[in-house]
Amino acid sequence: MEKENSAPNSRPILQQRRKDDLDSLYLELRSKNASTRSAAAKEIRDYFERKHQDLSPETFDDLSGNILSLISSAEVHEKLGGILAIEEISCFLTEGKQTQISRFVHYLRQVLKGENVENNEILLTQVARALGQLAKAGGSLAASIVDFEANQVLQWLSGEHPDWRRHVAVLIFKELAEQTPALCSNFVEPFLELIWLPLSHPNATIRYATSRTLRACLELVAKRQAESRQQTYTKLSKEAMKALRSESMDLVHAGLLAINELFRNSGGFLKPQFREVCETIIKFRESRNRAIRETLVAVLPVVAAYNREDFVANYWTESLEFVMNTLQGGARPSSYQALGQLVLTVGRQNTQQVGMVAYQFKFFCVQCVRSSWIC
Repeated sequence: MEKENSAPNSRPILQQRRKDDLDSLYLELRSKNASTRSAAAKEIRDYFERKHQDLSPETFDDLSGNILSLISSAEVHEKLGGILAIEEISCFLTEGKQTQISRFVHYLRQVLKGENVENNEILLTQVARALGQLAKAGGSLAASIVDFEANQVLQWLSGEHPDWRRHVAVLIFKELAEQTPALCSNFVEPFLELIWLPLSHPNATIRYATSRTLRACLELVAKRQAESRQQTYTKLSKEAMKALRSESMDLVHAGLLAINELFRNSGGFLKPQFREVCETIIKFRESRNRAIRETLVAVLPVVAAYNREDFVANYWTESLEFVMNTLQGGARPSSYQALGQLVLTVGRQNTQQVGMVAYQFKFFCVQCVRSSWIC
């Protein structure tokens, strides 16, 4: 019996199997289920991780065509699938893949010019994250990508623009600062000049997003020479203290967010002003504004860790009382986290409150069981 020889046909069959595998994953990227889309994007990443050295230009073209189809869709969940695929494979788009990088950057920019993006925070966040990843992988294109996106950010933060553009502007700048710090560094000061508009925006979601971008900026500032750092910290702290004295609750909240980031990221800069800052922020424990109260809860453990002895001597009792009181109004786990951080920071110096705190944590555990909280 003649032995079957399948060698001549094995390569086309293998290529077809690879194509079939990818085609099924591209279909899953169109799913309305976020978990299904995420799993498909990760499988595509794993596929490219195993095969990217051997993949033909046709495979990349096929990938680009499928991603363009997804991103051009009128369905938001399909756009999300395409963006997720770009983000997952971006690490394999190294030097020599500039055509694909340029193509994907263009796709993402087109998303922001399309419809159904204005009120979709998830979509805006994914676009920003994918742009950051592509800039990081950009090689010789990285500088031009960062330059274009950073200048676009500055433009969207100045003049008259829709709120969603301001939102995506701070999301994009955060990703650029984290993924391409060297290239983004020169844009930090112009960005900080415009930061108070989104940081005090009437939409709290935009305020919180801006505070996270401020953190990324301050991490870059921390790497500068001392004189340059001092100038940036001084200007920001003056603006924050001015905001904290405002009658606008949005500005007050912005001031708290800025002070929080300065405590976290400016080294010992605030130590000479420690008591002035504490006296200013602690009064907001009486505020009825939910965002202000929630942010103060988050800030107090940071302040306590910054200058433990001074905090314990002057602000511990009223701070503990304030955080404990927030637990009476159906508080979420963040309040318990803040309480735990405060107790861990002050150590054993205030054992008289330990029993009360232990009772609160016992109550918290009961609520975790009843409400399915993640603790």
